Amino acid sequence: RREGSMGAVRWAAAVLCGVCALGPACAASPQVGGSRVPRHIAFIPDGNGRWATRRGLRRAAGHAAGERAALAAARRAFAAGCEVVTLFALSTENERRRESDEVAHIAALVRVALQREVRALGEQGIHLHCAGWPEGADRAELARAVAELRPALVGKPPTRVLCLAFAYGGRADLARACRRIAALAAQGLLDPAEVDEGLVARHLATGPEGRAEELTTLPEGAGLPDVDLVVRSAGDRRLSNFALWQCAYAELAFARPLWPDFGDGDLEAALEEYARAERRFGGLPEAEGCRG
Repeated sequence: RREGSMGAVRWAAAVLCGVCALGPACAASPQVGGSRVPRHIAFIPDGNGRWATRRGLRRAAGHAAGERAALAAARRAFAAGCEVVTLFALSTENERRRESDEVAHIAALVRVALQREVRALGEQGIHLHCAGWPEGADRAELARAVAELRPALVGKPPTRVLCLAFAYGGRADLARACRRIAALAAQGLLDPAEVDEGLVARHLATGPEGRAEELTTLPEGAGLPDVDLVVRSAGDRRLSNFALWQCAYAELAFARPLWPDFGDGDLEAALEEYARAERRFGGLPEAEGCRG
């Protein structure tokens, strides 16, 4: 069970004005100060509710504390040289199991935050990509905010982007991609023998064929690279159905502090662990080729 989803949403608002870049999925990680850092870092912020409960506070206090911690973590990640930031704000499981009014409230928080920051996003050339967002979860309002942002980004390459995964699940993403591909085959537009990993990736919510056009400012044909590093707080050691395909070769870092207590030292430890990892993508230690 994940907690602190509303704090996670506030985290999205906090990083909207941060700088993150989009690169090819198989590109080498950038070098900053001689140390390798992940090109694409994804956060699973967890523990806001528990943090508040242990202090005898209302959950809202935990969300507020989580917002402050998230802003600090995002700034530290950008300063360290990370180029892509993804936030897992709400899973499909959370959406189904939480009260409908809570889900609606979370969706409204995200939508209001995006509307508030749309001008800053445009001025800084930051593209926005949303994965998930079922009908009814303020989707129409969010689409209007994206449409407002889009003109400011015309002609600007997607070298700066924030990906927000809301009401998103890795399994559902894969199933949706399979349905799209099957439909193409049924219409005679695709030979099943042509289906490979690249085609599947293109039809995921992070790919150019699977994205919701009204919820992205990325230009036609652009998608997101695979995740290099997943950082999760609160001690749970699992992905919770987050981007299963995209995280196939991601390094995983699990921090014990609850999200409001997640500090610079925790992120630094995760980045140091990543820098020490020898990412071979299935190859031998001496193998040449694509390294993250």
